[in-house]
Amino acid sequence: MAERNGVAGLSSREQEVLELAATGRTDKGIALKLGISEGTVATYWLRIRHKLNTNGRAESIAVATQAAADAALQEARDEHDALQAEVEAHAREEAKYRGLLDVAPDAILIVDKDHKIAEFNAEAERLFGRVREETIGLPITDLIPERFRLRHKQHQAAYIRRPARRPMGTGMGLVALRGDGSELPVEISLSPLETENGPVVMAVVHPSDDRVAEIAELRRRIVKMECELQRAREKAESPRRPRERTRR
Repeated sequence: MAERNGVAGLSSREQEVLELAATGRTDKGIALKLGISEGTVATYWLRIRHKLNTNGRAESIAVATQAAADAALQEARDEHDALQAEVEAHAREEAKYRGLLDVAPDAILIVDKDHKIAEFNAEAERLFGRVREETIGLPITDLIPERFRLRHKQHQAAYIRRPARRPMGTGMGLVALRGDGSELPVEISLSPLETENGPVVMAVVHPSDDRVAEIAELRRRIVKMECELQRAREKAESPRRPRERTRR
C-alpha cells in the first residue's frame, strides 16, 4: 500500500475543500463557501482520496491535518537550525574579534551609545588594573577621577554631535582612574564606529609621555635591584673558605 504523503500533490481547490471540511463544514457548506455545486465537491473528494490513498472523508482530513502539523514542525526545526547556525557563526566571529582585540599592543575600550563600556581588551585590563568581566557594562565615567567627570560629560556630548577620528582633549592633561584608586596620566585617540547595534566609539589609550618615561625608569630600577639581589643571594650561598691557622 502506497504511503499517504500526497498532500503536496493536491490542487489549491482540493486543499480548500480539505481545510473547510476540517473546520466542520458539510459538503453543502463547502459548496456555498466556494460557489460550486455539491456534485463538484463530491468530485473533489474522489480526487483527494485517490491522491492521498484514503478510504473516506474523515481519513482524508486526518491525513491532511497530520501532514500540515508535520510541515509546521519541520519548518520550526529548520528555523531553529538556522538560528543555531547564526548564533554559532556570531560566536565564532566574536571570538575572532576578541582575539584580535586581546593581541593588540594598546589598551582598547569600546563605548556604546549609552556611554557604557562594551569592550575592554587585555591591555586595558593591565593598564587600568581592572578585570574585564567586572568592567564591561560600567559607565565610562567610572574610569575617570570624580573631579573631571562633569567636564568629560560636556566633551562627550560635543563629540556625539560631531563624531570624528581624533585625539581626545589635546593639551588638557587627561587622567584615568585605575582599579586601585590611583590616577594615570593618559593620551586617548577616539574613532566612531557603526555597528549592527548602533554607533559606538573606540578609544585607544596610552600612558602619557611623562608617565611612559616614569614607567621605564621604574622598570630600570627594578631590574637593577633584581640583579643586586641575585648577586647578594649568590654571595650568601657560596661556601666560605676556612681560615688558615696561625703558626706559632
